[in-house]
Amino acid sequence: MTERVLMAHLHENIETLKRIGELGVRLAIDDFGTGYSSLAYLRRLPIDKLKIDRGFLRELASNSGDAMIVETIAAMARGLGLQVAAEGVESEAQLRRLLAAGCVEWQGHHFSPPLEATAFERLARGERAAAAG
Repeated sequence: MTERVLMAHLHENIETLKRIGELGVRLAIDDFGTGYSSLAYLRRLPIDKLKIDRGFLRELASNSGDAMIVETIAAMARGLGLQVAAEGVESEAQLRRLLAAGCVEWQGHHFSPPLEATAFERLARGERAAAAG
């Protein structure tokens, strides 16, 4: 769920997310840091993960402000007992910075372009060359 959608009807969404979580579904806030959420609500939300928006990764290696935001989100997530993921990883340099910040879940073209389901199955089975083509 994106931050904007979550905050649009916060109280109703919290109750709905609690019921969904009781079913065993794990929940994440996508595009974290780009919306208008209140940090005070993070401790009340029934979520498992924060997903850092790709906008903070584009200049991660060269922009100290973006690097500080990523490091802060990762530290805050860990401090709240949440997992942290990053979207839009495009380079080895970005991956190294994320690892140093404690972010161990990622997605992006550095690993694979978007794939059809059958190509993803081949990739997941370790058939990397077959999956790419």
